[in-house]
Amino acid sequence: MCGKHKSKHVILKKVIEKLKRHGLTTSKKKCQFHSNSVTYLGNAISGNDIEPKPDLVEAIHGAPEPDNKDKLLSLLGLGEYFSKFVQQFSMKVVPLCQLLKKDVRFDCDEVCKYSLNKIKRAISTSLALCPFDSEKHVL
Repeated sequence: MCGKHKSKHVILKKVIEKLKRHGLTTSKKKCQFHSNSVTYLGNAISGNDIEPKPDLVEAIHGAPEPDNKDKLLSLLGLGEYFSKFVQQFSMKVVPLCQLLKKDVRFDCDEVCKYSLNKIKRAISTSLALCPFDSEKHVL
């Protein structure tokens, strides 16, 4: 075993031992080794960034225009998942949220269609998040 792989092996062994000490177990079939990224809770996580899974991005990008409140609510629920990747997401969905009010007739007008397309565009071009680094300056 070369030095680089040996040190990774030692680190992995220490992690597994620490998990056991705290009463946690691992499953070999659920573990991934020698991988640059892992998918967890719909996110593609690597050592450098966190991005939404491409199939989820495609699902919202290809979603049809909602024609009733239930479909809009479902679409907004999926969109909410992406809120951490889109700057000012809550401001972008305001016109759509107005349609969910109790006494408002559902009418996906041009303003709502524009808002929906703006959100889809923002999601499909969203920036990746990066893991917290205590060594870097936080605004």
